[in-house]
Amino acid sequence: METKISIYRNNFLFYRIPSRNIVAVLTFAVFLSLTLVSWSVVRDLQERDANNRFDGRLADVVSQIQASFSNYDQVLKGALGHLLASEFVSRDEWRKYVGTLHLGDSYPAILGIGFAKHIHPDEMATHLASMRAEGFPAYRVWPETSREEYTSIVYLEPFSGKNMRALGYDMYSHPVRRAAMSHARDSGKTTLSGKVRLVQETEADGQAGVLMYTPYYGPGKLPGTLEQRRSSLVGYVYAPFRMDDFIGAVLRVELDDLDIKIFDTQSVAQDFLLFDSNRNQPVQASVPRFRKTITMPVYGQTWTIDVASRPRFEQAINSQEPLLVLLGGILVSILTAVVSFMLAVNKEKVDAIRQANKELLSAIEDQQAVTVELSNSKLRTQRILESITDAFFTLDREWRFTYLNKEAETLLRRNRAALLGKNVCQEFKEAIDSTFDREFHRALYENASMTFEDFYSPLAKWFEVHVYPSEEGLAVYFRDITERKRSETEREKLYQEKLLLLESTGKGIYGIDLEGRCTFINSAAANMLGYPVSDLLGQHMHTLTHDRHADGSIYLAEQCAILQTLQTQRPSHADDDIFWRKDGKRLPVEFTSHPIIEDGKTTGTVVIFSDITQRKDAELARRVADARIREQASLLDKAKDAIIVRSINHRIQFWNQGAERLYGWTLEEVNDKSIENLLYDDSIAFHEAMQLVLRNDEWNGELTQRRKDGSTLITESHWTLVRNDKGQPQSILTINTDITQRKAAENEIHHLAFYDSLTQLPNRQLLLDRLQQALAASARNHNMGALLFIDLDNFKTLNDTLGHDIGDLLLRQAAPRLVSCVRESDTVARLGGDEFVIVLTGDLGLHSHEAVAQIRMVCERILAAFNEPFHLGAYEHHSTPSIGVALFNDQPTTLDELLKRADLAMYQAKASGRNTMCFFDPDMQEVVNVRVVLESDLRKGLEKSEFLLHYQPQVDSNGDVTGVEALVRWQHSRRGLLPPAEFIPHAEETGLIYPLGHWVLETACTQLSAWSARPETAQLNMAINVSPRQFRHPDFVEQVFSALDHTGANPRKLKLELTENLLVHNVEDIIAKMIILKTRGVGFALDDFGTGYSSLYYLKRLPLGWLKIDQSFIRDVLTDPHDATIVRAILVLAKSMGLSVIAEGVETNAQKNFLSQHGCDAYQGYLFSRPLTFEQFEVFYSRKDTALIES
Repeated sequence: METKISIYRNNFLFYRIPSRNIVAVLTFAVFLSLTLVSWSVVRDLQERDANNRFDGRLADVVSQIQASFSNYDQVLKGALGHLLASEFVSRDEWRKYVGTLHLGDSYPAILGIGFAKHIHPDEMATHLASMRAEGFPAYRVWPETSREEYTSIVYLEPFSGKNMRALGYDMYSHPVRRAAMSHARDSGKTTLSGKVRLVQETEADGQAGVLMYTPYYGPGKLPGTLEQRRSSLVGYVYAPFRMDDFIGAVLRVELDDLDIKIFDTQSVAQDFLLFDSNRNQPVQASVPRFRKTITMPVYGQTWTIDVASRPRFEQAINSQEPLLVLLGGILVSILTAVVSFMLAVNKEKVDAIRQANKELLSAIEDQQAVTVELSNSKLRTQRILESITDAFFTLDREWRFTYLNKEAETLLRRNRAALLGKNVCQEFKEAIDSTFDREFHRALYENASMTFEDFYSPLAKWFEVHVYPSEEGLAVYFRDITERKRSETEREKLYQEKLLLLESTGKGIYGIDLEGRCTFINSAAANMLGYPVSDLLGQHMHTLTHDRHADGSIYLAEQCAILQTLQTQRPSHADDDIFWRKDGKRLPVEFTSHPIIEDGKTTGTVVIFSDITQRKDAELARRVADARIREQASLLDKAKDAIIVRSINHRIQFWNQGAERLYGWTLEEVNDKSIENLLYDDSIAFHEAMQLVLRNDEWNGELTQRRKDGSTLITESHWTLVRNDKGQPQSILTINTDITQRKAAENEIHHLAFYDSLTQLPNRQLLLDRLQQALAASARNHNMGALLFIDLDNFKTLNDTLGHDIGDLLLRQAAPRLVSCVRESDTVARLGGDEFVIVLTGDLGLHSHEAVAQIRMVCERILAAFNEPFHLGAYEHHSTPSIGVALFNDQPTTLDELLKRADLAMYQAKASGRNTMCFFDPDMQEVVNVRVVLESDLRKGLEKSEFLLHYQPQVDSNGDVTGVEALVRWQHSRRGLLPPAEFIPHAEETGLIYPLGHWVLETACTQLSAWSARPETAQLNMAINVSPRQFRHPDFVEQVFSALDHTGANPRKLKLELTENLLVHNVEDIIAKMIILKTRGVGFALDDFGTGYSSLYYLKRLPLGWLKIDQSFIRDVLTDPHDATIVRAILVLAKSMGLSVIAEGVETNAQKNFLSQHGCDAYQGYLFSRPLTFEQFEVFYSRKDTALIES
C-alpha cells in the first residue's frame, strides 16, 4: 500500500485522495443512480397515463359523431314514414311535420329536412306546371342542362332564409351528390355524401357541407332487386349539414384542448378537408406532444380524423413530477455524500451530522411525497379507466396484456390479474385470424388508429372497437353495441311491418291508444274521411268521426264497439255503420277492430274499414231497376230498337224483332249463343263495358258491332244489370240503337267544315274558334299565349316554275313538319296558299319574357325542321319559313287585330332576310303605314315616269373620263328629288324592282347607244347597278339582250355592277347567266367588294372584269391602318387574278395619290364629280374638266 501511495505521489505531484472523500463519492454515485432509475420510471408511467387520456378523448369524439349520425338517420326515416303514411303529402303537411321535430332545439346541426323528387325528362313539363301552380311562377329545375334523369328539391323546411335558394336545385347535376344518391338508391339504405358546397352557402369562405340521403320508393316494401329499386325510385328524403355547426352541436364543448381535422376520404389532402378546429382558433406555434390519425366508416363514406393535442391539454398533465423526482434525488444524493464526508472528516461534529441527517430525512420524505403523488396520478388514471363504460385494455408488442379495466374483465369473463402478462391469442384462440386480430396487426403495422364494428360469436355480441398504437403496443377500447344493433334491426322490422300494414291494401286503417287517440293512420283512411293525415294524428277518433248515429242521435263512447275492444280484448265487427267525414257528410262503412296486446296487456286498437257507399247505392239502384224492368217486360218485343237479354255468361236469352231487323239473325239462330262471339270484333271494348255494368249496374256508350252479312255498324248501347231476389247478378238487358249513318254524316260534315282538304289541318274557321278559346283562357287564367304567322319563302316562284301540283305537294309535306314542332294542345292551321298559323296555348308563363323564351324554342324547331330538303317527286327543294309572332294575354284583343299583328311581324321577318322569326312591335304598324304609302307612290311614279338617271363620271389614272355609272333618282311629286336609299329597298321587297330595273336598263342602253353614235363620246362605258332580285329573275338575260338589240347599244361598253350578296344562293345559276351575257360582250364589276359574301373559290370562277372597292374603306384609308391594309390587299388580290380595280367615294387628292401608288386603275367620287343630270354631264364632259361641279 505504501508503495502504491508513493507511486501516486510521484505521478500526480504528490497529490493524495483521502479515504473519506472516496466514501462520499461512492455514496453520491449510488444515490444518483437510484435517482435516475426513479426518474425514468416516473416519466414512463406519466407518458403512458397521458397517452391513455388522449386515446380516451379521441374515442369520445368518434363515438359522439357516430351516435349523432345514427340519430339523424332515425330523423330521416321518421320523415320517410310520414311520406309512406299518406298517398300524397302537401307542402303544408310537410312543414307541419318538420315543425314538430323542433330542429333548432333537438337537432341543431340539421339545416333542414327536405324532399327531392326524381324526374324523368318526359315528366319535366308536367312537373314544372305543377310547381308553378303551387305559387312559384318562376320555378325551374336548375342548372338547366340536358340529362337522362333529374332530381329537384321541392320541399325543404324550414323554408326561409338561405334554404329558399335550394328550391328546384337538381342534385343529380353535381357528381359528389349524385354518387351518394345513386348508392342510396341501389342499396336502399341511408347514405352520406362526400364534401360539397351547399347551395345555402353564399359567403366566399363558407363552411364545407355534407348531405344525408334516404331513398323513397313509394308505398310498399323495399324493392327486392337492384332493377326494381332503380325503376321504383320516387325521390329522396335528405338533410344538409354545415360541418362547423355539426361538430359544434355534436361535441357540445369548446375545442380548446384538441386540434381536430376531418377529411372525407382516407387521404388528408386539403381538397378533402371537411372540418378544421383551427379555423376559429389561433395557430399552435409548437409541435403537439400527442397526435393520432384514424379512419372511421360513416354511412357509406370513410372519414379520416386527425387529432393533435393543444397546450391546454398538455398543461393538464402534471409534467413536473419526473422533474421533481430528479431534483429531489439529486438533492438527497448530495446531502448523503456531504453527511458521509462530514462523518469521515470529524467524528466530533455529531450535532452537525444529526442536523444533516434531519435534512436527509426531510429530503427522503420529499422523495416519498413525490412517489406518493406519482402513485396518486397513476391511481387517477386507473380510476378514469375504471369509471368509463367501455372495456379498455393495453397490449405490449408481444401481444401480452399489460392492463385491463373492470369493464374489460367483465366483458372477457376472466380475472384480469390472471390475464396480465398473458398473450391475447393464446388466451383467446378464437380471436386468431378474426377481424379483431387483423385490425390489431394492421394498426401496429401501419402505426395508425383503427375503428371497426364486428360480431364476436363466443360472446354473441356486437362490438365497436377503437385501436390506438403506441411505442409500447396497443390501447384498445371495446364498446358493446349489441343492444343498438338489436334496436336497429327491430326498428327496421317494425318499420317494414307497419309499412306493409298501412299501405298494402286499399282499405282504411288506423290505430288508437288507450285514450282513443289516433297513433297512426294510412292514406286510404285519411282520404275517405276527408282529412290530411297530419290532422288526424293525436285526435280522439270517436269524438271526431264516430260520435253520432246515422239518424243524427248521439253515439255514446261507452256504446262504441271500437272503444269496447279496448276493454274486452276481443275483435268487433260492424257490416253497416256510419263514420262522419270532415265536410259533415255520412260515410257508410263496414269495419273490424282488433285489440293490440303487448305482454298480456291491451295497449290500443287497430281499426280496418271499407267505404260501402257504392254497395248501398247499387242495392237501391238494383231494386229500382228490377221493378222497372219487370213492369216494362211485356213491351220489349214491340220496340223499334234492338232489345237483347243475355245471361251473365253472355248467352243470348231474348232477341226482339228490332234486333232481327238490325242484325239479320232470327231468335232461333242466336238463341243460347255467345253474344260476344256473334257481334263483337273488339273484345277489349266489350269487356270494359262488362266490368262497368257489373260494378255500377248500368252502362251507356257507343260500340262497333257486326251484322250477319259481315258489315259493321255503330250502335248507341244501354246495358242494365238484372239481379235475382238474393241480389246476385242474373242477366243483362241491352238496348241498341243504330247510329251508323248519323256518325258518318257528323264526321263528314265536321271534317269538311273545319279542316283543310289539302293538308288535313284545321282551316280558318276552326282556327278562329280555337283562337277565340285561347284568348278567353288567357284572360281567365292570366297566362300568356302566342299566334305564329308562317309564310313559305319563294313559294310563288316554285309554283310558277314547277307548277301548282308541285306547290301542293310542298304544302302537304310542310304540314306534318309544323305539327311535329309543337305540342298536341297547340293548333296548326292553314289559312290558304302558303300561309300557316300556329296557336300556342297552355303554360307559356305569366310574363312576356317567360313566354318569349318558350316561343323562341318553338320557332327554332320550325326553322331547323325546314332545313331538311323536301322531296317533291323528281325534285329536291329547299324551302324556308318566315315567322311572325304576336303575343296575347289577358288584355282585350280582337281576332282580326291579332292576326294583323302576326302578319306584320311575318313581313318584318321577310324584310330581315327570310328564314327567321320576328316578334310584333307596335312601331311596326307605323312602318307598315309608311310602306303602304310608299308602295302606292312607287307604282304611280312608274306609271307617270317620275324616275330619271344621273351619271357619275369614272376616270382613269390620267384623269381621263372612261365612263359613267348610271344612278336612278325619283322626282317625287310631293317630296321632290329622292335618292335610291329611300325607295330601292322597298322596291326590292314589293317586287317593283323588276319594272324599275327594267326601266333603268332600257334608259341606260338608249343613252349608251346615243353616245356611241358621237365620236367624242363613243369611248364611254356605261355601268349599271343590278339588284340581286332583278338578276335572279328567270327572264333577266333575255331582258338585257332585248334592250341591247332594240337600242343598238354596244354590249362591250355595257358593264353590270353586281353585289356580293348575289352569291349567297344558287351560285351555279348566277355563274351560268354571267357566262351567257359575257359571250355577248357584256362586262361585270363586283360592287362594294369586301363588305358582303366573299369566297375566293367563286371569285375565281366568276367572269369578272373589275372589282369595285367600297367607299367605306376609302373614307379612312389615310387615317385607319386597317382600312389601308384592306385596300392594299384588294389591289394585290385583283392584280394576281388579272382584274382591274375601281375605287368609289374618292374625295381628296391624298386618297387618289395613295390609291395610285398602290396600282389602282380607275376612280369615282366627289373629287372628280358628283352624280350629274344628262345636261350637266354633257357640259362637264365637253370641258374635259374633272373638277367638282356644284349642282
